[in-house]
Amino acid sequence: MSVQFLESSRGKPLLLHDGSQFRQDRQKWRCLKTGCRSRAEIRDGVVTLCSDHDHAPDIVANAVRKNLNELHEAARGASDDSRTSNIVDKVVGLLTSEAVIGQLPNLRLLRKQVSYTRKKVNPNPTTVARTLKDIVITHAEKFTLKGELFLLHDSGPDDPCRIIVFATPANLMLLRECPE
Repeated sequence: MSVQFLESSRGKPLLLHDGSQFRQDRQKWRCLKTGCRSRAEIRDGVVTLCSDHDHAPDIVANAVRKNLNELHEAARGASDDSRTSNIVDKVVGLLTSEAVIGQLPNLRLLRKQVSYTRKKVNPNPTTVARTLKDIVITHAEKFTLKGELFLLHDSGPDDPCRIIVFATPANLMLLRECPE
């Protein structure tokens, strides 16, 4: 059986072995269950238990942890324009086990976790410009998806009365033909 790792809610590595979760404790791994004295070691990719568990494996807790890991991975890989609720719905919507769904945090907290993860990955997402001077227009934003020039005029960020004109040549022709 291969060594399987998960991630804790604080981003620390967890070892999953025979239905039990272990956290790293110096050179060995300690069982996460409170009061359990079981330890494990990994040598050459093989997990060996140093002592037995005093409890049964918690399959539901493992499934919850795996699904939370999937949620965090989806949040890390999501684009800036994808909605947080869509990321949560995509992962939670695939769950079929009522036991796992019942053990997950509520949707508001899951959305909060996704937002936090996204902020850790990209601490400076696209911000909303508050003044005309704050507006930065990239080269890609000067053109439509069809490749037509869309930015016709920009007086520049140093102009206190900055004027930005967005239009395509076809739209200007329509304006010229308009009687009003």
